Amino acid sequence: MHPAVGGTNMRRRHPAVRRDDEKIPPMAPPFALTALLTTHDPGAARLRKAARGASAMAIGALVVLAIRSVVSIPVAAELSAGFLSLWATVGAVKDTTARARILTTVALLVPGFAAALLACLLHPWPVARAVAFVAIAGLAAWTTRYGPRGSALGFFGFFAFFFAVVMGADLHTLPVLCGLVVIAVASALFVRLVLVPDRPGGELVRLLRSVEVCADDLLRVASEPAAGPQRVAAAVTRLSAATSAVAGWQENYDAAHYSDVDDTTLSRRVSMLHLSCEQAAFRVVEHRADPAVAQSVSQVRGALRSSGDAAPALVGTGQIIETLRIVVGATADLRAIAVGRQKPTTPATSTEATSTGKTSTPAKTTPRPDTTRFALQVVVACSVALAVGELISASRWYWAVLSAFMVFNGMATRGAILTKAVKRVQGTVVGLVIGVAAVLIIGEHPAVQYVIVVCAVFFAFYLGAISYTWTILFITIVLTNSYDLLGVLDRHVLEWRIEETLCGALVGAAAAFLILSTPTSPVLDTKLRAYFDALVNMASVALRRGENRPGEPDSDAALAAVRVLDGAEAAMLDAATSAVFSLSRFHRSTLRRLRPHLYETTREARGLAWSATGLTRSEDTGNGDRVDPGIEQDLVEELRGAADATVSAIEHGGVPSRIAKSTRDVEVEYTFQATEPADDSPARQARRLIASVQRMRAAIAGPVRTPRADEQLAGE
Repeated sequence: MHPAVGGTNMRRRHPAVRRDDEKIPPMAPPFALTALLTTHDPGAARLRKAARGASAMAIGALVVLAIRSVVSIPVAAELSAGFLSLWATVGAVKDTTARARILTTVALLVPGFAAALLACLLHPWPVARAVAFVAIAGLAAWTTRYGPRGSALGFFGFFAFFFAVVMGADLHTLPVLCGLVVIAVASALFVRLVLVPDRPGGELVRLLRSVEVCADDLLRVASEPAAGPQRVAAAVTRLSAATSAVAGWQENYDAAHYSDVDDTTLSRRVSMLHLSCEQAAFRVVEHRADPAVAQSVSQVRGALRSSGDAAPALVGTGQIIETLRIVVGATADLRAIAVGRQKPTTPATSTEATSTGKTSTPAKTTPRPDTTRFALQVVVACSVALAVGELISASRWYWAVLSAFMVFNGMATRGAILTKAVKRVQGTVVGLVIGVAAVLIIGEHPAVQYVIVVCAVFFAFYLGAISYTWTILFITIVLTNSYDLLGVLDRHVLEWRIEETLCGALVGAAAAFLILSTPTSPVLDTKLRAYFDALVNMASVALRRGENRPGEPDSDAALAAVRVLDGAEAAMLDAATSAVFSLSRFHRSTLRRLRPHLYETTREARGLAWSATGLTRSEDTGNGDRVDPGIEQDLVEELRGAADATVSAIEHGGVPSRIAKSTRDVEVEYTFQATEPADDSPARQARRLIASVQRMRAAIAGPVRTPRADEQLAGE
């Protein structure tokens, strides 16, 4: 067997025989609820965000509730404090590092006080206050040019002005408004520093554990007799998401500052567990009926689920056993990382850190977004929404402005804005139905309603990553119960809520299409080309021999290229999903057909990286599988040609041809490829990758009916 990545032999860690006095690590439950949550939420990122939001809103509202018991303040202050605390904690502050988030949270006091003062000063002049509201919305959109901190300051100022309008605040109410801003910032700081603190080291520990849990989940699914290829493929996707979460952490933090390894070593160890477990799962599917394989998988899963360092002794030979041994070795390497201990600074490591670290590398200058266009769209949308909202309800017009403003939040193209507007209306309507039903069922039980409000905030942010509709649905439940607690919930309020939300969403979407619009197709085409460029680059790196070790692949470069490919795939799917309502029916159908083949192609690419490392090839057959330089270049060029043809087919809406297969044939081939392990020969695996890209192009063309097929359909 070839040496593993980085020159470490994986098998030497695991003796063939276990000593009698060696303790076997305790086995965890077969599949606990915590594992179920972890596989869908790597590192508990969504859970922590939801806990922060719910805690901040509860603290802010309870503090104001306690103050109201001794001081007379407006009844709406309780709701305003809760939402301002929520926004200061998880809504506005989106900096990448823990220290930056704390500084941004403290800085929120400045726009909060300024917006409160301006709203109170303009209270005697409603028209001027409305104009200022629209101007602040445009300013908040424009400040996104200054990154996460500028965006947070602008958006928090907008919401401070919004709640001042909701409360009808004047100069006599200014101290109350400023107090609400202070309470919101203090609640956010308390949550971030004490209740649910930001600790990058702890976050890394949770992410690494998530990778192990997802690897165990993949082996569990692969060993189940009833598990089909789609379930195995879904488990592979969850493991990929966990490893991508580690890569996302590395984009924000330097691993050498929080552990005893650098970024390159951390990435290599995570990728090795990812690729080895994926290939092991594919081989387990083929031999799941073999009792020896089942026993080996059980031992490997025990090592993944236990907290000890003891490694199981896998008995037997063959590629599946060798691959499982590599999984155990990769797990041991991952657990050997000491988080919280900095890597010792030596001349060698300092040179390596200089070449790989983030702090010593000059930051790339990224072009600023076109915030002037964005701000103009927001101003026009909010102005029209204000005018129409005033016609619907003179007392609740600000809901329309809020809806028009929020559909632009975080969106860049007109398709993404339209999709967000549709989801906002959907969430509002369904949320009102559920919220009103909850109010009618609960009756006069304020304590229960407070619990519902906090729980709804939690689920709004926990499920918000799945769909924006869930966020608005639960926020609407919060508003419905809050208005009932304030004693202002009636039929007119519900009607106004729906009408104002619909008005703001429609106006915002119209402004996105009519005012200096940004088309969606160029963005999707750019993401698509970036994916295929990453795919070709990955294949080129995997097939190319390393300069330092002639005849051997540059494994580190191949693993790094795989991570880039996974990121490009996620970026393309996110862009397509965020703009799904702007796509035509044909393009939505194409996207549905394309998605499984995209996953398949990425899996085949990871298989090529695995095959190129040659970890499970024996020494006597490994030399014959190496790719000659001439063949390597031909394979890369053939892959590039297939990728260009696929991109062209997508951009031109699919070109039916005689080689295109029917949808049923395409799905059958996808099912077969979904759980097939990588070929030992990099050349043959590269040809499989090319075939996968070609199948993707055939799937884009869609079903092709021949005259004979039409006659058969007519006969049936």
